[in-house]
Amino acid sequence: GGDDVLALFPIEDALNAALALRNAYLEAFQPYLARLQPKDPVTISAGLVFADHHEPFRHVVEESRRLLEDIAKDKNGRDSIACSVLKPSGKAVEWVATWTLSDCSFLTEKIGEIAAQMRDERPFSTRFIYNLRTRYLDPIGDRFEELNLTPNELEAILAAERSGSRELPKGAGGKEERRQEERELVRKISQISRPHRKDDARASEDTTGEPLQTDALMLARFLAQKGLKVGGEKT
Repeated sequence: GGDDVLALFPIEDALNAALALRNAYLEAFQPYLARLQPKDPVTISAGLVFADHHEPFRHVVEESRRLLEDIAKDKNGRDSIACSVLKPSGKAVEWVATWTLSDCSFLTEKIGEIAAQMRDERPFSTRFIYNLRTRYLDPIGDRFEELNLTPNELEAILAAERSGSRELPKGAGGKEERRQEERELVRKISQISRPHRKDDARASEDTTGEPLQTDALMLARFLAQKGLKVGGEKT
């Protein structure tokens, strides 16, 4: 279609480039929004594939289309970005969310901030994510909804796991300052790990009782290793 885009970018630029394309698309429609009906909102979705250079290009394009049509549009209700990481060993990550969080901050900013933290704190990028998956997600499985955990309770779980893993930051500053930094980091992790979708039936985006998406952290770890750019600078 005339409004479709297929583009290739360096790994460290791709996420911000996708966001820039989305903003340009919405800006182009600004003069016409008053004529549109509320039931026909202007949205754009994306399928973003981070692929190894050995991966056949045809497979990469097919994966991007699958992410766009099946995941970002159908599964997540449009106005979303779906990402996957293809490695020689197979698909390592698949994650989807709306472009913005419920507080309207861009997911790319949160992903970038967490990726920067992962670069500074090496144990963070392996043990913490693995423990979340094995202790709280895989064993619970389909029973997660029965727990009906609120966002605050999820953040408490994340904080306890971070503390139990002895991964609290040891940087400059006093104990209270480091505790505050840790609380802020846990809040960001909780934000990107909760499901975020655009769905008329669930316009409030209330995802209480739904499992965390550990693939969000896996994506942040991958981008941390590859030097994600946030605001034009490498983290």
